[in-house]
Amino acid sequence: PRQIRKRQAQPQGQAQKGKSQQRLPRKHHRSDAEINLKRFPWGAPVEFVFPSEGVSAVTEPVGILASTKNADAARKFVDYVLSEKGQEGFLKLGYIPARNGMKLPEGFPARDTIKVLPIKAADALKNTDQDLKTFSGIYGSN
Repeated sequence: PRQIRKRQAQPQGQAQKGKSQQRLPRKHHRSDAEINLKRFPWGAPVEFVFPSEGVSAVTEPVGILASTKNADAARKFVDYVLSEKGQEGFLKLGYIPARNGMKLPEGFPARDTIKVLPIKAADALKNTDQDLKTFSGIYGSN
């Protein structure tokens, strides 16, 4: 089995005396999609699945503020994000593109087989503080 060696944190820009900065070999650099969907790197016994009961929606919203001073640039940015080329960027990050007809990240089931759980935005907003406490209780907090 492969082992991952931990290095002690150094102040930014400084290496240990007598040692060069160490980096993982190029083959170990993984995209988010590879880490999330294939097994975690280096053989960890974890697998990414889409439960048949459904999944929560993870959104990456984009919009233009009414108070923007650069409306033309903002429109161009939104147009780019929603373009095929812009959506390819999100695809590389492991997200399902917002545009229909584009391929999905490797390992994802067909788009029409993914059940997205319903959410009531007002209830979710109302429950934010309690949800954060529950999450922090399970996973810890910073």
